[in-house]
Amino acid sequence: MGEYRLVRHCENPQRVEVPFRCLFMRAFCCAFLLIAQSHGVAVAAKQSLDPAAYAKLSQLNDKADSEGLRALAGELDQKPGPSDRQLATLARAIADFRSDRLSACAERLDSLHRMASSLEPSVHAVMRRFRAGIRKHIGDRRGGMDEIIAGLEVADSVNLPHERVELLVMRAELLLEENRHEEALDALQQAQRLADRSHHARGQGMVRLNMGNLRYYQQRYEEAWNDYESALRIASDGGYDRLAETALNNLGAVASHLDRVPLALQLFEGLLSTIQPERASLRAMLLGQVAFIRSTLGEGELALRLFSKSIAVSDSLGDSRTASDTRQFLAITLWGLGRRREAIEAMNEALEGMIAHGDLHMQLEAREALWRWYEAVGERDQALHQARIVDQLDDSLQQARYNERLALAEISFETERKEQEIAEQKQALDLAAAEDKRKRLQRNLSMTATAGLLILALLLWRGLRARTLLAAKERELHRKEVDQLLHESENKALHAMLNGQEKERKRVARELHDHIGSMLSTLKLQVDALETRLEQKEPGPRERASDAIGLLDKTATEVRRLSHDMLGSDLSRFGLSKAMEDLCASMRVAGKLDVKLTQSGMDQRLDSGVEMALYRIAQELISNALKHAQPKNLVISLERSLGRMRLIVTDDGIGFDPVKAHAGIGLESVEGRAASIGAVVHWESAIAKGTSVTVDCPIADD
Repeated sequence: MGEYRLVRHCENPQRVEVPFRCLFMRAFCCAFLLIAQSHGVAVAAKQSLDPAAYAKLSQLNDKADSEGLRALAGELDQKPGPSDRQLATLARAIADFRSDRLSACAERLDSLHRMASSLEPSVHAVMRRFRAGIRKHIGDRRGGMDEIIAGLEVADSVNLPHERVELLVMRAELLLEENRHEEALDALQQAQRLADRSHHARGQGMVRLNMGNLRYYQQRYEEAWNDYESALRIASDGGYDRLAETALNNLGAVASHLDRVPLALQLFEGLLSTIQPERASLRAMLLGQVAFIRSTLGEGELALRLFSKSIAVSDSLGDSRTASDTRQFLAITLWGLGRRREAIEAMNEALEGMIAHGDLHMQLEAREALWRWYEAVGERDQALHQARIVDQLDDSLQQARYNERLALAEISFETERKEQEIAEQKQALDLAAAEDKRKRLQRNLSMTATAGLLILALLLWRGLRARTLLAAKERELHRKEVDQLLHESENKALHAMLNGQEKERKRVARELHDHIGSMLSTLKLQVDALETRLEQKEPGPRERASDAIGLLDKTATEVRRLSHDMLGSDLSRFGLSKAMEDLCASMRVAGKLDVKLTQSGMDQRLDSGVEMALYRIAQELISNALKHAQPKNLVISLERSLGRMRLIVTDDGIGFDPVKAHAGIGLESVEGRAASIGAVVHWESAIAKGTSVTVDCPIADD
């Protein structure tokens, strides 16, 4: 039943200016709840439930057959058992959900919840999952997570692997919505292992779909496309129509980001033409998607009619989230058509829905758009108001991300501490047991003859010696395991610190560019206006004004240059290969040394974190070479092969003794950045013979 949702990446500085991302990452937020809730009920536990009735319920759920579910409920009403009545109520609740009668569904689920202590475990687990979906639909993420945790406890207690898979997938979806990627990935990996062991084909498809969502969120569109295709194949082979619909919907979103707009439109319109009339919420969402694509193709009037239909359906269903999303897309379209006042009004209406659902990321995007739009129409007070709220929301999101990292660090620390305590307790128990055994042997030996005593003493000495050696080996093994865990923990902490530094660098750059640069430009205009008003006969003030304008021009230029340098735009937009080419070109222009760049296997992008770390390492190595080595020639090599990435920087400078000089030439940051991505650094240098540094990094194959 899980919601297959693509959560938007809210750290994109161009979120308002990229409408396709705004459309497809937002529209899925509501669509996937209605699309994916249909994924089947787990196989009934071997309790008192009628296995045949439960199997039929699962099949009808897979097909989203509302009438069939209600007919089954009628049949179960004729049976006397309490488990039959529970199953009948569950069948009617699912049928209500399929028909978008969410209030009726919630009432039936509440009736089951009131008898939770007497529910059959299978019914109980499914009830919890559907209650989580309802809470998620109304914006109560915390309540949804509580229901999922309760459902997992039930599924674990009576061994319901299929139901546990679907609950884990739903948990991952909630975590994705909260931008908690690492925890979401862990939940999906657990679900994948369990689905494979239990041969749960639908569960495997659900995991692949949500892995695609995670990669879509991270803008890894080619990988997301492969995951969605895999989910579609599983759905087609198993006859899971709703899973197939979700995969097709997501493929359309990916197609738009891969500049395949005609394909995206074909997928969305094809899906729109095949869905059943009772799927009103899904139809409303798809109408909004098609409308936005049509608007980008210059079909503005047609797009407005489709937007109107989508909003009308959403409002009639009480689906405020879909209505809010569609109004945002409508606002962007109206602004592009030059209907600015209508655009601002529509965006404010969309913002009301975002506030009601507590979605800070979406509020941030909407308010950034309003900030710019109010500025464009000359309403500076409103623009300033929105700008202040944007700053507050950005601070809140930054604090939330910090709190999440801190919580994870605390959990890791507590886990390590408890494991250490358990190890110490086990060691103490082992020692106590050994001591007790020794005392018993001594009592027995005292009652034997002298000859027997000598023999037993010899045997005891040998046994104690063997146990001592074994204990020593176990302690050494434990010490190595602890060292390994500490090393891994240090690497994770270092990686997190470097990521935080990079995010802060980008935030400062944006602040310099957007705020300080804007203020300097405004000041320039004011001084310029002052100059024009001066009397021609008063050259002194006019000269001072001209000097001030010149200084302000230089300041604004330097601020923009600094912001662009800090953001590393070439690296983020075009990847490591292009960024290294630009870096080498800039050094050639400077004329300090002869620089050569060689590349092998660099036709595809790497992980953004790996690219950033390698780029910074290259910068540090080049900087150290210029400062200390006095080279005339510098060679930089990028070599990508199966599962490996190598960065090699070679110079013909004065060289150094790696044993004596490594710690004193400022290369600790190179080692640190390499460790954060699991890379190893090899130093080769000798006095007067130059230096060669190789950074060997493992990478995931595409």
